[in-house]
Amino acid sequence: MATFGSDNAICGKWKLAHSENFEDYLKAAGVGAIKRQLAKRTTHIEQTIGYMEGNKVHIKIWSRVLTKEDTYVLGEAINEETLEGEKVKGTMTFDGSKLTDNVEGSKKPSFNSRSIEGDQLVHEFSYGGVSCKRFYTRLE
Repeated sequence: MATFGSDNAICGKWKLAHSENFEDYLKAAGVGAIKRQLAKRTTHIEQTIGYMEGNKVHIKIWSRVLTKEDTYVLGEAINEETLEGEKVKGTMTFDGSKLTDNVEGSKKPSFNSRSIEGDQLVHEFSYGGVSCKRFYTRLE
């Protein structure tokens, strides 16, 4: 496993710029129509990725509707709850350019990853074979 540090380009504060296939992903994940509409209309979303001592990664996703915050020790499983409310185990890994949350215990195969493409953070996630990408621009 590659070393993760505060100098990594993925660390920082990011703001959602646009999404691809988000509504189809939400449908596949079992999110109801009203919550899907609210999620689509919630465009002010920030994501902070930070390094902590001891190979720890802290990720916070914030919007006016929902906040999700987790701290991972790379390579170690933690109990977490997906944005869809499913209780799972997640193990965060870093390969030198991509942070990947390997999810176990989900009703359908799922994953999510974060990487840098150009000057954007790309948060890609999948549930039951339906993938979505959300693109973020750097705030800090």
